[in-house]
Amino acid sequence: MKNRIFYFAITGLMIGFLACQHNDKFEMINGIKSHYFVRNPNGQKLKVGDVLEMSLKYTTMDDSVIFDSKEIPCFKMRLHHSSADIPTIDDALAGMHVGDSALFLVNAESFYVITKRGALPKNFHQNDMLKFFVKIKKVLTLDNYRNQLEEQNHSSAEMEESLLKRYLLHGNIKVKPTADGLYYIETKKGTGEKPQPGDMITVNYTGTFIDGKPFDSSLERGEPFSFKFGVGDVIPGWDEGIAMMRKGGKAQLIIPSNLAYGSKGQGPIPPYSTLIFDIELLDIQK
Repeated sequence: MKNRIFYFAITGLMIGFLACQHNDKFEMINGIKSHYFVRNPNGQKLKVGDVLEMSLKYTTMDDSVIFDSKEIPCFKMRLHHSSADIPTIDDALAGMHVGDSALFLVNAESFYVITKRGALPKNFHQNDMLKFFVKIKKVLTLDNYRNQLEEQNHSSAEMEESLLKRYLLHGNIKVKPTADGLYYIETKKGTGEKPQPGDMITVNYTGTFIDGKPFDSSLERGEPFSFKFGVGDVIPGWDEGIAMMRKGGKAQLIIPSNLAYGSKGQGPIPPYSTLIFDIELLDIQK
């Protein structure tokens, strides 16, 4: 028993020693607990307004990953000025150079409320901390970044147009687009009324990318989708296409990105994605 007590006492001392040793690796920089793995003082110093190409991972203090930029090629973010009372991740980044890599301990509230301008998630408390693992790869001025983005957008828009032309050709689709670029293909003529702005309508739908891969379906969920028509509750291509339908009808909408999620994309939908929707108009409620 004495040996066992002695063992736990020694184990406790070792854990305490290791914890202290770990804490000794941190220094306070701009109000943030910081530990540098690599310092490159000869690298370009970061400044407010720069667009940073970087590796970024942030986790809870028990190492549960919240975000990891390895899933996003050439991840970039802009360095903003921080004027808040609570130090933010921008304060930590402001002390870095290109080539530096570091671990920062950042207050969760400062990140979610100040940096992201949202609300603190319910699973966090006011004084909880996050771990940020950062490596700075390259710096772009805002003008250079905008020029690069414009070139990428132009290339992506050209690719979307090429894929759409190929889809129409291979599908032998002869219908003419609307002035905005929507392709409306009626597959079953409805016999009921047409929806009017402000009506609550109910539809079943399946959405696929132009390569045929599905990304969403009310049929798979087993629950029709209802929304207020004509008031911007859905993407513009839906409002424009469904305006041509009658209750009981079915149609396929080929919706270019300018009538969907544009150059930003959303969720599983990448930027500059033409979307195909097969829609059945089930009901209209005035």
